[in-house]
Amino acid sequence: MAHHVIGLVTFRSCAANKMMRLREFSIHDWLGPASRTLPTTDLYFLNACHHWLDNSPFKSGPIRRIGANSFVSGDVTIVSRKERKAIVDKLLRRKDRRLFYIIDDNLWAAEEDATLPEDYRRRLIELRDGQHRALCKRADTIIVSTKPLADIYTAQGHKVVQLSPYWSDPIADHSHFEDLNTGARLEIGYLGSGTHAADRAFVVSVFEKLSAQGLDARLTMIGTRGVPDRIVNDARFRSLKNLRWPLYRKRLAKLRFHFLLYPILPSMFNQSRSINKVIEHAIVGGVGIYSDSWFCAEEIRDNAAGVVRTNDADLWTDTIMEHKNLIETGFLRSVSDFAKSQNQQNMEKQLRFWQSVLKL
Repeated sequence: MAHHVIGLVTFRSCAANKMMRLREFSIHDWLGPASRTLPTTDLYFLNACHHWLDNSPFKSGPIRRIGANSFVSGDVTIVSRKERKAIVDKLLRRKDRRLFYIIDDNLWAAEEDATLPEDYRRRLIELRDGQHRALCKRADTIIVSTKPLADIYTAQGHKVVQLSPYWSDPIADHSHFEDLNTGARLEIGYLGSGTHAADRAFVVSVFEKLSAQGLDARLTMIGTRGVPDRIVNDARFRSLKNLRWPLYRKRLAKLRFHFLLYPILPSMFNQSRSINKVIEHAIVGGVGIYSDSWFCAEEIRDNAAGVVRTNDADLWTDTIMEHKNLIETGFLRSVSDFAKSQNQQNMEKQLRFWQSVLKL
């Protein structure tokens, strides 16, 4: 009997200790940081490396998350774009760790690029002159998303590695295009945020020209920033709520478009935009129309991965009005095949790089 009592007490003691350890963590610790994940974190690190992430007490792994956008593994620390001040301050005091810093925007464009909204320019400058400066000074390696960014950081004397974005979301099929044969409305989207002020104005101009020509089409944009009231109140316009990145991704998987507009008007900030949107457009099943001023334009044209046009709203309007040749099965397959191939290559390169860095 005594043996059983001791066993019961021991069991209860172990269970109590385990519960105490669990109580040290809250749902916020497991879900909170993940809910504040930035696109940069997912696209250049976490999408490819999530299977190595420690999710104790549910799953063990060699990479431990210490913030929404910061991770440690062995003697390596990874910070993506920005993090809570207390976490960054603590990381910067750890001189025994190698720091890898990920950044995917040209922060120096803030003062030079008048196309950016004023509040966004202020945020970029605050990041650049604050955390970004401290992290770059401490970093062993800076990971960037494009060659223009690589050139900037290399010129500053940093060790730089260029990685392209990887989406773990599935590429959509094109079954929704079949509805066009039975008179369905053309779904047009622009997935850039309100920070793309000049580009959004270009998209609005194209939509107004399409409406003037009587095309049965709906335009979807994220938010209404910079969109005139006459467009906001138009039944053929749909505004999607601005969401945090994890929720944005969940919503994206449910959306479908026929065409996605992505004008890259010449500006210092736009010069560094990655090929990211080409893959994102394939996730929502649409054909992208892109500016020939974008450095990705030649690759898109050569691989029939979308439509490339000069930055002329009339020309973009004509392209959409005469869209029948762009929704042929062969062209649609070419668009999705390029996105799948590019995405796969990006994932493989990321895995090789991070596996080498983390010695996994």
